[in-house]
Amino acid sequence: MRRPAPRVAVLGLALLGMMFAAEAAEPPPAKGRFLVAAREMIDPNFSESVILLLSHGDGGTMGLIVNRPTVVLPEQAIPDIAGLRDYSGPLFLGGPVQLNAVTFLIRGAPELDGGERVLPGVQYAADAGLLEELTTEPIDAATLRVFVGYAGWAPGQLEGEIARGGWHVLPADADTVFAEDPSAVWERLLPLPEPLSASARPMPGSRRGRPALARRSAGPGPGRTDEPGPGRISGRPGTRGDNGRRGTILGVAALPPPFRRAPANDAR
Repeated sequence: MRRPAPRVAVLGLALLGMMFAAEAAEPPPAKGRFLVAAREMIDPNFSESVILLLSHGDGGTMGLIVNRPTVVLPEQAIPDIAGLRDYSGPLFLGGPVQLNAVTFLIRGAPELDGGERVLPGVQYAADAGLLEELTTEPIDAATLRVFVGYAGWAPGQLEGEIARGGWHVLPADADTVFAEDPSAVWERLLPLPEPLSASARPMPGSRRGRPALARRSAGPGPGRTDEPGPGRISGRPGTRGDNGRRGTILGVAALPPPFRRAPANDAR
């Protein structure tokens, strides 16, 4: 008479299967998806960040951190855009790469010349003339988000960080990108099962007995590559319009000190 398998072994196999199923359920990185930083992400540039991927392909990856409002107003950084003087939303820190580069997300607009669709109803651009046109009428943070800097990865770099358990990949949506309270987005999106890594080992500084994601001694850190450059920030070049500003890549005139992340109770 055969004896039944030990209950502990059966339960262990079932749990292991569930863990690998949870890992396999996450989609690969792609344009229009979120990167959600794992709890173990200790790089201060990306800890508790949610990144909307604007592009991902053979040339690398680019995205914007959507949950880091600053204490700076867009009109302070881009004074040449007169319409921003009546815009009350904060300037967002899109990432640590090229803090003099400006990108904006617009929701609910028709297809824009100089804009690139990233989600249903959401486009991104870096065209000064387009931003000027969009702000001639009253507009608020529920429709427009302005970012300085971005996150960028060289080809294959992001996949390596995901394999090491640094990021979750989730479907993105416009409501989350334009959330009224950006400080709550990371906790709301973070899945309960944390990323798995077959080679993960506890390291000094790890939290709750799990591996800490340390910066490498050489090469760019997470999301720190200089590619793609600002010339490829938009999928289509703008066209020069009557105001002479269309097609001009947006840049920061000056960032008044202190340029820092806004505390949660200051987020607007």
